[in-house]
Amino acid sequence: MPIPRHTVLLLHTWLPFPAFSALTAEDLHDASLHAVLGERFDVQIASGKRQIRAVPGDADLLRLLQLKASSPVLLLEGTSFDQDGRPVEVFSTWHHPDHVVFDIDIQRDTEVPSWAGEQGGLASSAADAPDAVADRARQLGAAPTESRASSDPAGRLSACRASRSARVSWHDG
Repeated sequence: MPIPRHTVLLLHTWLPFPAFSALTAEDLHDASLHAVLGERFDVQIASGKRQIRAVPGDADLLRLLQLKASSPVLLLEGTSFDQDGRPVEVFSTWHHPDHVVFDIDIQRDTEVPSWAGEQGGLASSAADAPDAVADRARQLGAAPTESRASSDPAGRLSACRASRSARVSWHDG
């Protein structure tokens, strides 16, 4: 009997084009972005900021995730920094709320890292978040697009749209 498959997330990642212009879609096929960045570009993700919240999904996203109209989705946004404190990745990931668990470890840290800025590197409110993600992506030298799908006939990330979209499937077992 075949295993049912369900899409559980949609991921968009923005990378700085100059640093990763040699990265191709094929490099990321069945591979971890962070592993590829380490192996091909000697970039190690050392830290990051993340924000998780429930948001309404648009019709296309709800259809992709096989959710009913008006269902919320879990949005995980973040910025990742390399071993030298440089931002190297900005991402937004929309998760199916029934097929994901976020484990969060909390530790007391009395100092705000220098890369975090005045507001900890993330938007101060849910209303500011979409613009904050776009601003972080622009700071990396990549302009996000309105499209949820990335197409690049040459198989390379473009200067105007250095994004990666991925679908991950859930296997009911």
